[in-house]
Amino acid sequence: MAIEFKKEIVPLRFIDPANNFQEQILLQERRVDPLTGHTSIVHPGRYRRMEKPDLSDLIQRSLEMGCPFCPPIVDTSTPKFLPELFPEGKIRLGEVTVFPNAQPWLQYNAIAVLTREHFIEPVNLSVKMITNGLLACQIYLRRVQEVDPKAKYCFAIWNHLPPAGATLIHPHLQAFASHYGTNYHRRLLDASLWYYEENGSNYWSDLIAKEKELGERYIGNIGNIVWITNFVSREWIFDVSAILQNNCSISELSVDEFNAFSEGLIKLFHYITDQNLSSFNVNFYFGVKGNECFWTHARIVPRIALPPFNTPDCDVFKLLHDETINIRQPEDICQELKEYFQ
Repeated sequence: MAIEFKKEIVPLRFIDPANNFQEQILLQERRVDPLTGHTSIVHPGRYRRMEKPDLSDLIQRSLEMGCPFCPPIVDTSTPKFLPELFPEGKIRLGEVTVFPNAQPWLQYNAIAVLTREHFIEPVNLSVKMITNGLLACQIYLRRVQEVDPKAKYCFAIWNHLPPAGATLIHPHLQAFASHYGTNYHRRLLDASLWYYEENGSNYWSDLIAKEKELGERYIGNIGNIVWITNFVSREWIFDVSAILQNNCSISELSVDEFNAFSEGLIKLFHYITDQNLSSFNVNFYFGVKGNECFWTHARIVPRIALPPFNTPDCDVFKLLHDETINIRQPEDICQELKEYFQ
């Protein structure tokens, strides 16, 4: 079964007071993810660019409260790894410092502080800073799997600012490993295996070929990494994927690939900033070593607090129905992003 981008047009009809109480018809799309079957609704509402947020009060309050990730207290206020994992207690790479999360969410959970600076706009981060953060996470996850081979499910995240779930604004990544994996991560791995068994080919390779052929959501590539907007978005405004071709696990990724990803991510940050957005989530989904059906990829979504009451963008549809509402077409986002990847 070839990759198919299924969508259904659903007419929405009502009497519109803004149009002299004439009948109004809005055309809504219901889309189906070609791999997982996850559905989303592309709503025909009018998108208005957000006002640029003023982060000065947030930054000042976070400094007044004290930041455990700032030097020199990061050395004394954060945990150390057990000696059998890392005898030095912490991982250091350039400005990056990695240590165990004091409140781990999964069996293995480390924090990688990217920079000594308390706050840096993402567009001002260097490729080297982001790459070192990812390399340090790789060092951690490789060692975890050496000590505990059952911890085969690995991923890394970046929650930037409170709307994205960050409890500290100091730029940092988190790396995770567990025996079981998260629901969505397992679904991706299982669906990729199912696709391979059904078609005799790698879904991610086929997806890239199809997106290049259509040209609707293919942004471009940097080195070995292909950037696309996702046919089915998991966030209100947009959802971008960076696919690392021919790489299935964290242990296989090279410095060049991390550099290429970091370069593309900074381009995306410029777009996010120009859209007056400031908060985002990044998630790296790593495959299981030896599973050639799955390719490592990252998904990046902006996060917003909706005016005028800072309403969270995680609504009841997403939380209790696992259904996503989108207010912009992925194809339109792709055309805008292409200018940033020239």
